[in-house]
Amino acid sequence: MNKISKIFILTLFSILILITTSMAADSSYQIELLPNKTEVIKGEAFYITIEIDPSTVEGGIGAYTAEIKYDSNVFEITKLEGLGNWETPIINDGKIIATTNDGECVTTKQEIAKITFIAKTDIINTTSEIQVENFQSSNVETIETAENKKVEIGIKQEEINPGEEQNNNTPGQSTNTNKQDSLANSNLPFAGMQNTIIPIISVIILIAITVAYRVYKKNHEK
Repeated sequence: MNKISKIFILTLFSILILITTSMAADSSYQIELLPNKTEVIKGEAFYITIEIDPSTVEGGIGAYTAEIKYDSNVFEITKLEGLGNWETPIINDGKIIATTNDGECVTTKQEIAKITFIAKTDIINTTSEIQVENFQSSNVETIETAENKKVEIGIKQEEINPGEEQNNNTPGQSTNTNKQDSLANSNLPFAGMQNTIIPIISVIILIAITVAYRVYKKNHEK
């Protein structure tokens, strides 16, 4: 499937989602959140993998959208990745959307995205939730929903070796602190992506182009 057709599928899916967001629906398949760590210290990176099982969905799924909810005082998203045959999700104000690379629908259990976070809180010995809600997918013909999922990540105190307690300014600790600060600073530009707003007029133009392309293609196939 060519790029223009993929854009059409993603655009149509977005429109369908906007139309159906206020409609209640039962979950028809499962998603899972798989964290690589359940406890972290300040400045430590970790990631959560989203796994889907669309085997019960007739026709499979080729695109999805979801809301990522978490305490921004505790965590920060630093990277998004598409896995397997899935595009890297686009994120806007906590909402992500993505389609398959080739525009084809999938019907087997698989990992579709990896979301990397960094712990940035000074609060220790506590837990905080990361949730994926309103997960909806489509094969263009239908909209399917999945049950909300969440994971708890604990924030613990950094362990200090006995030798380091005697000297808080050892070269090793200084280097570690600088690495953590550099990691946090290097991710600041990505945080701004969450506030990116796609103008409505751009969507209208995109729809017009894709519709015109399909009409043109249909006429030339006759």
